[in-house]
Amino acid sequence: MKFTENKGSALGKHFVSLKDGDQVVGVLRGDPVAFKTHWVGTRTEQCAGTGCTHCASGSKAAFRFRLNMIVANEEGKPEAKVLEQGWKVYNALDEINKDVPLEDTYIKIKRTGQGKNDTVYTVLPVASKKMTDETRKTLNGIKLLPLDPMDAFWQADSVATEVNAEAEAMF
Repeated sequence: MKFTENKGSALGKHFVSLKDGDQVVGVLRGDPVAFKTHWVGTRTEQCAGTGCTHCASGSKAAFRFRLNMIVANEEGKPEAKVLEQGWKVYNALDEINKDVPLEDTYIKIKRTGQGKNDTVYTVLPVASKKMTDETRKTLNGIKLLPLDPMDAFWQADSVATEVNAEAEAMF
C-alpha cells in the first residue's frame, strides 16, 4: 500500500512555518528559486509550464519562490530552512537588498492573519543584530537545502519518511 499524500511528514521540518502572530529572525543565503503553482482543490501543484493542463483549463498560476534562511533550531544552533513565499515577500526582500545586502543582514518576517485572503507578511531588517566575522564564518559553513521543488532531495525525504512511518507502526 502506498499513499502519495504525505501531509505532516518530515518534509515540513525543512520549511519556515509561521502561524498568525508568529515571527522568525534569520539570515538569507543563496539566490532565490522562482516557480509557479496552481491551487487545485485543497492543495497546490507546481505549474508544468508549456502544456500545463491547469493553465489550459483557465487556472491562473501563482508566483512562488524559495530561499534558504538560516535560523536557530530548538537547541539554539543555526540550521538552514526553506523560506517559501509569494510575490509580495519577494518584492519586499528585493527592496531591502537594494539598501543592505541580505546575506549580511538579519531579517525578521512576521505573519499576521489566518486565512488565504487576510494574511499579511511583514519583512524588516533587524538593525539591533549586527553580523560579526565569526557569525559570518559559522553561517558560511552551514549546508544549504536544495530549492528546486523537483530536486531528488524532496522525493528521497518523502520516501524515507514513508518507510520510517511504516516501520514505526510495526512496533
